[in-house]
Amino acid sequence: MSVQENVDFINTNFMTEEYIYSDYDTILLTEVLEHISDTTKFLNKIYNSLSENGLLVVTVPFGINDYFDHKKTYYYYNLHNEVSKYFNIYDVSFMGKWVGITAKKKKDLNEVNQMINELNERAGELKWIY
Repeated sequence: MSVQENVDFINTNFMTEEYIYSDYDTILLTEVLEHISDTTKFLNKIYNSLSENGLLVVTVPFGINDYFDHKKTYYYYNLHNEVSKYFNIYDVSFMGKWVGITAKKKKDLNEVNQMINELNERAGELKWIY
């Protein structure tokens, strides 16, 4: 069987489309995230669209790129913080003016969200010493 027989291309608005599969093996986001205002909502939908062992491949322009339709500037730190809420990053590549990551879907997002909420609650209790 050829690769072409195993690939489906869907041309739709991902965020408003009601029928999106929930078992994709791999999702590619090449030069997409910098155009999205609400990346948390977007990545959550990506997370829910991947199979249990699904992979996410992301590339974004690295650093300042003054394009009128870019909503965000990405450095590795920003990209890591956004993606790691939902995915375990296991490969990073710097490719000239771009950065790329490959990540696996986290197994139990509820546990991760609970941990983040607990850390945020405890942050208010911490005393900073200078």
